[in-house]
Amino acid sequence: RKQIESMQRQLIIALLLLWIASSTFGQKQVILDTDPSADPDDVGCMAMLHNLASLGECEILATINATHYKQSALSISAINQFYGRSAIPVGDYKGYDKKIASPDRNYDYHLARFYPRTLSSWKAAPDGVALYREVLASAEDSSITVVIIGTMHNFYDLLRSQGDDFSLLSGVELVRQKVKQVVTMGGNFIDGKG
Repeated sequence: RKQIESMQRQLIIALLLLWIASSTFGQKQVILDTDPSADPDDVGCMAMLHNLASLGECEILATINATHYKQSALSISAINQFYGRSAIPVGDYKGYDKKIASPDRNYDYHLARFYPRTLSSWKAAPDGVALYREVLASAEDSSITVVIIGTMHNFYDLLRSQGDDFSLLSGVELVRQKVKQVVTMGGNFIDGKG
């Protein structure tokens, strides 16, 4: 029961964050950084975000996985395809020493296994930080809303990144120049405590 209540709270918080991110005038350009696995907040937020895109309220420029599960990026690809947006690039956090298979109780396992998707394997997904940098480098100044649902290591590594083929700017400079707002449901994860 406590786990269900916790999952419900996470979903409500995540949906509220997406509502806040979409509540100002004009179409938003969004990068979604998410950690699909067992908690339903990620699927709920992706559904809401895709529906906002269908209403013309936002444009989803990229979706990035933050988990250490092999199936998570694939499930993001399946959700994008379900909503008719298979061309949205899916990045993957490459900072884990070892990727592991999702437990079969996780929804990402089932989405990756049973639903069509563009992404052929988690290895085919570009590095999440590289995808952040590519999308930000080509964006207009102060035009991007970054929505982070879950762990923040992709964004942290983006901030620590240096200039590359996409932009000579450091990660901090790139974010300052291109990002209008960052909306996150992440808290203070110290010693495993949220």
